[in-house]
Amino acid sequence: TLITLSQIGLRLQIGGLIKIDYLISSSLGNKNFYAETMTLILPLILMGVVILSGFWRMVSIINIFIILVTIVALQTLSTWVAMVILILFMVIMLVYLDWRKSLSFTINSKNGIALIMGAVIVVTVSIPVLYRVNQFNLITKRVDKMSEYVKTNNGHQHEDTYHTNSISERVFLWQNALRIFKDNPVIGVGFDNWKIYSTKYKLPFSEYAMNNSTRYIRPHNDLLLILAEGGVVCFLLFIGLFVYAFVIAFKLFRSSLSRDGKIAVLLSLSGLIMYLTIACFSLPGDRFYTQVFLFIYFAIVCGYYDISISSVSTHGRRIMIIVCFIAIITGLSLSYIGSKRYASEVHLIYALQAQSKSDWKKMSYHAAMAKTFFFPMDYTATPIAWYQGMAAFNSGSPSISKYYFEEALHINPYDLHVLNDLATSLQREGDNAKAIKIYDKALALAPYFTSAFMNKVVVLYDQGDRTQAYEFLHTYPTDYMDDDYNRILTIMLRDKAKEVIADSLKSRRYLKDKRDLLRMDSLATVEHIPFEQLVLRDSALTRLK
Repeated sequence: TLITLSQIGLRLQIGGLIKIDYLISSSLGNKNFYAETMTLILPLILMGVVILSGFWRMVSIINIFIILVTIVALQTLSTWVAMVILILFMVIMLVYLDWRKSLSFTINSKNGIALIMGAVIVVTVSIPVLYRVNQFNLITKRVDKMSEYVKTNNGHQHEDTYHTNSISERVFLWQNALRIFKDNPVIGVGFDNWKIYSTKYKLPFSEYAMNNSTRYIRPHNDLLLILAEGGVVCFLLFIGLFVYAFVIAFKLFRSSLSRDGKIAVLLSLSGLIMYLTIACFSLPGDRFYTQVFLFIYFAIVCGYYDISISSVSTHGRRIMIIVCFIAIITGLSLSYIGSKRYASEVHLIYALQAQSKSDWKKMSYHAAMAKTFFFPMDYTATPIAWYQGMAAFNSGSPSISKYYFEEALHINPYDLHVLNDLATSLQREGDNAKAIKIYDKALALAPYFTSAFMNKVVVLYDQGDRTQAYEFLHTYPTDYMDDDYNRILTIMLRDKAKEVIADSLKSRRYLKDKRDLLRMDSLATVEHIPFEQLVLRDSALTRLK
């Protein structure tokens, strides 16, 4: 929190008004992860306010103020929803438990007065903070985007500019997770395999996805992730943990548990509720700190339950011995696998460094060292064999690179770069028919994946299908036309012009000027006439003048 406040302070000094973005993150990666961590720690701090006394109670109260102001200022939608659900849950539970009798915590006590004063301070401080960071309507905009997407969802087409935002992308990824579950309902596709199979059901339309510069490794919904990767079996086991915690918690509420114990159990249930809420919008299962808080809340509930049991049967002790034995064996096995993966990741870093320096020999060596049984692909689902193929391809060995690209395709058959680079290797060897087939497979996953799109145009043009190449190129979204697009189109237009007026080409400056060629092509598109006809018409008018 102190690191975050210092980050905000530095930006205030620089610009006066700041924008809350991913530069505000404390030491936790990004602002959303930071906000989620602060939200999940809140029940523990509330325990300090209610249960502790003296100096530590005051520390807890100060922490609550800081955390609430931070949560309000960062405006992470998942944390706001979690806070609302927390308040509703606490109100329902306090009414159910008859809070004055069961918890002995009255509004007239010093604790209640302190919390009311704190709430007033939080509201008073939050308003100028939100104004200062110029982010008053961030949540409103996101809700409006979500509503707009739900009302007008007619597919991710490039004309639908409102689709290119995090809300629509997440909804699309959630749909992909459900599609994976539908095809693998019982045991799913296996742990950590969502990032492979999600691409099979196409990528969301956005500039990042279209160029594969953003790799979607999680659907930003842990519940759907478990459902897709583990099927109904793992999902029920996961939800069963929370059901078990709630069952034994309600047993404790009806027992003679102390006031502090009931408060601790109640707030732990609140932590579990907030975890599930955040899991519906984010990926707390992939974060270390949020997992620690989850285990703490489970431990508090189960710990009080164990204390309430006067004796443990011999049968129960035997079960615990078996569980501990399995845990030790599993831990040792995972430690060994982890050490192997760590060594592979180090070699992969060296391979990436060599790639940045175009040292293909060194890149090939470290990629080979990184590729092991426990590390067949990197964190973004890119097969290590692809790195070997890239090194071979850039070293002038397309046949060797094709071997590695085919191996990579076997590991991840839906990786866009693997598909594109394998097709390029085949194109280098003259197998245009197979190259086009693989380009089409990549474009079926991401219709406007730039590399595969442009490469297919080149193959069609080189093999003589010039009309088809020209028409296919014009299906590319105008919003994403770049230098490669203009360069390829210019070559086509110049060849078309040469075929029509080859005798007077040298005297026509506009046929030499790339910009004039592109303007004529745009005019032909607007007037719905062939480019060649426009060239002939313009040439005739010039001779008459």
